[in-house]
Amino acid sequence: MVTTKKRMSRRFNKLGLKSAASTRQGIVYLGHLPKGLEEKELRTYFDQFGKIKKVRLSRSKKTARSRGYAFI
Repeated sequence: MVTTKKRMSRRFNKLGLKSAASTRQGIVYLGHLPKGLEEKELRTYFDQFGKIKKVRLSRSKKTARSRGYAFI
């Protein structure tokens, strides 16, 4: 007989999410960022959600200001 915990987890896990032990790596696109945002601020904010390997904030070649999007 299936335990209640397993039955409830199957019922409410409609998105097919895996446990924390089997996380996958990927790239996240962030758009519509404020112009004054820095890489350090992005890293410190998103570090709460998991390990960050690389932060790539797109910048203008002429002014070195943020273009408003990044990849993590």
